[in-house]
Amino acid sequence: MLIDDLQIEEIARELFSAQAATQQIEPISKRFAAFGEREAYRVAAEIHTRRLAGGDMLAGRKLGFTNAALWPVFNVDKPIWAYVYQNSVHSHDELLSGYALVNLCEPMIEPEIVLHFAEAPGDRADPSEIYACVDWIANGFELVQSHFSGWQFEVADTIADQGLHGALVIGRKIPARDILVEQLSDFVIELERDGVIVDRGGGAQVLGSPLKAVAHLLAQLSSGGAALLTPGELVTTGSLTQAFPVAPGETWSTRISGLPATGLSLDLK
Repeated sequence: MLIDDLQIEEIARELFSAQAATQQIEPISKRFAAFGEREAYRVAAEIHTRRLAGGDMLAGRKLGFTNAALWPVFNVDKPIWAYVYQNSVHSHDELLSGYALVNLCEPMIEPEIVLHFAEAPGDRADPSEIYACVDWIANGFELVQSHFSGWQFEVADTIADQGLHGALVIGRKIPARDILVEQLSDFVIELERDGVIVDRGGGAQVLGSPLKAVAHLLAQLSSGGAALLTPGELVTTGSLTQAFPVAPGETWSTRISGLPATGLSLDLK
């Protein structure tokens, strides 16, 4: 049975409430057999409208599952995208006392590359042309969460749930002119918990490069009829390593080689 507009609104209302209250709900895909990607992006669009009406301000977009190594872990088979709002984006320098996890459901951490667009890239596919629109890049941590217990869901559920976004912490911003296009695919990153390396990855893990990940996003936006990127938006391009559960009292940090971008360290509380 097809999902009608009223059901889309009801699902959006339920999920929006769960997000606001830090609560978990039964996966939508378990209750509606017809709930697929198309319906999920409609729910996400409805939630986006509600957020803007409530005063949230757009910061940019996020890509999820650009690292194919995560697909079997989370039972997904393709990248997704979602809107990101200013109230969930933080400069690392503003969090010297740490980040509180209290408002996140079953949080995990992902080291990512964040790109900021001074110019709108349109629907370009060439990485060099996309990069010409970027004014800075940074290493960041995305704290992801699941409003579905035990991280049990289908890909459509993750699309509806704001791409599982919780918060984005942005490290030192490096002018794009200081970084070569090829460095964004060749660099290596180490992820540490309390000073112990837990994983290694790099730019090649996210669809070959963060710029190729953005090209995928632009194609998705164009084919799906969503608003294209505008000047001033950022894009966080997906996890460079495996994602790891986090808990208060831990310190997570990254070390980067092959890029002038520096790693960052984040205390959780």
